[in-house]
Amino acid sequence: MLRRGRRDYMGLQRYDVPDPEDRSQFVPKVWAPLNVPLRDADGRIAGILHHVEDVTDLDAALTDGELNDWSPDQPRRLYEAAQLASRLRHAHGEAQRENRNLREALRTRGVIEQAKGVLIGQRGCGPDEAFAILVKLSQDTNIKLYDVARALLDSVIHGNQPTTSAG
Repeated sequence: MLRRGRRDYMGLQRYDVPDPEDRSQFVPKVWAPLNVPLRDADGRIAGILHHVEDVTDLDAALTDGELNDWSPDQPRRLYEAAQLASRLRHAHGEAQRENRNLREALRTRGVIEQAKGVLIGQRGCGPDEAFAILVKLSQDTNIKLYDVARALLDSVIHGNQPTTSAG
C-alpha cells in the first residue's frame, strides 16, 4: 500500500512482551499497526508515520467466542469490546491528525528557516534569537508564524525593509 502512497493497515500482529512482574516470562499481546505516508510540499513521500494500538483484550473477546455465545456476562463484554474498538478508532484519528500536523510542518519549515536566516543576517543574532523574534512578532500581531515569515521574506525579495520591531 505504501508503494502506492496509501495508508497500510497491517492487520493484527501478535508480539509478546516481557511480563513486568517476572521478566523471564512473556505476556501475549495483539497489536493493530497502521502505517501512514507523510508527504512533502511536492507530494513525495518524505517519511512514514507508524502507529500501533494494543488490542489484546478485543482480540481475546472476539477469538474466544465470548461475544458469540450469550451469557449473563455478555453485555459487559460487549461494552468492553465496544470501548476497545472506540479507543482504536480514536487512536487512528490521532494518527491522522499527527500526520496532518507533520505535513504542515514540512510545508512551512523552509520558509520559517529562511526568515530566520534573514534576521540572523540583518541583526547578527543567533538562530534561537531569530526564531524568538519571529514568534514574538507572530504573537503580538496574532498572525501565524508561517505568515509572518512569509511576509518578511516577501518584503526582502521586493526590496522593502521588513518591519521586525519585535525583540
